[in-house]
Amino acid sequence: AEARAQQFRDLVDQFKEMIDAGSLNVEIVNGRMVLVLATDVLFPSGSATLSRAGKDVLLEVGAALAQLEERRFQVEGHTDNVPVAFSERFKSNWDLSAARAASIADFLLNATNLEGGNVQIAGFADTRPLDTNDTAMGRARNRRIEVIVDDN
Repeated sequence: AEARAQQFRDLVDQFKEMIDAGSLNVEIVNGRMVLVLATDVLFPSGSATLSRAGKDVLLEVGAALAQLEERRFQVEGHTDNVPVAFSERFKSNWDLSAARAASIADFLLNATNLEGGNVQIAGFADTRPLDTNDTAMGRARNRRIEVIVDDN
């Protein structure tokens, strides 16, 4: 337990600049480390194509995650409750949240030393909000990517 707590403190120290800038939050939820990234930094609205700024953030996050031995990572996509503009690519917020999670996982696997067998993706659309969807600030908080760090 102490080793885990130290790993958490080390990650928080490593991510201090990104946390201070508001592009990343690190939490412990149900005994697991959770990295929360706002999608506004990672993707243009309604898109699963990573922005340049998003890639920069993920390079730093991925480098730190690759140092954690014997860990699994689940990349989770979350949206607000505003329906995505229907297109051939995204028919719903489910499609968008899963595509964003897959885009993050693909980037991390290709740009870092993370191993594919240790990375999973999940799309939750608007089913797990952190805040109300009645305000712009609440909706922005609900649009996020979470990277769950778990024991193998």
